[in-house]
Amino acid sequence: MGSASDRILRSAGRRHLPRDSLDIALVNPVAWDSLASFIESEPCLRRQRGRVLARNSFRNPWFGTVSAKLTKAFPTVAGQSLEITADMYNVLNLLNRGWGQSYLTIRDPWVRRLSLAGYDANVGRGDLRLALPRL
Repeated sequence: MGSASDRILRSAGRRHLPRDSLDIALVNPVAWDSLASFIESEPCLRRQRGRVLARNSFRNPWFGTVSAKLTKAFPTVAGQSLEITADMYNVLNLLNRGWGQSYLTIRDPWVRRLSLAGYDANVGRGDLRLALPRL
């Protein structure tokens, strides 16, 4: 299971990343600009244009959060106590704004981005329909 970027072309039956508009047959050729922008916006896709994607090359970086809890009990009357608690979520982000953050390219990676709409026997390849997410 890879990241969302890894699954962009899986629905087309290939993991070949098009280098330019001549490298892919889209039902709506105007959609190439959107696809090209998406590819350029992702460093892992941009590096592999015009090639079959390397296996496991699109893994999201490690993500972790650290939470902390401070408690202090104050004795009161008759053996009872009053406890004050402070919970801190994502402490790493308090230390550095770039830490403890998760970045998603696509919110729902299981939705097909490219789907086979037909087959062009003249050129021997499928015609693909593009459906990129709105971010």
